[in-house]
Amino acid sequence: MAMVVDTLGIGALVLRRRDDDEALGYCAIIVGRGTVDEAGEIVWLLSSR
Repeated sequence: MAMVVDTLGIGALVLRRRDDDEALGYCAIIVGRGTVDEAGEIVWLLSSR
């Protein structure tokens, strides 16, 4: 994951239910226009189901 963040500036994970592995949303750290040494943004989205 660290290599993906260094290369693309974003690292994301899918949030899944344990029972059936259905995707519920995602969370990510976005570096943006700064560098990986600077604080990034935490982004998340949850499904409305």
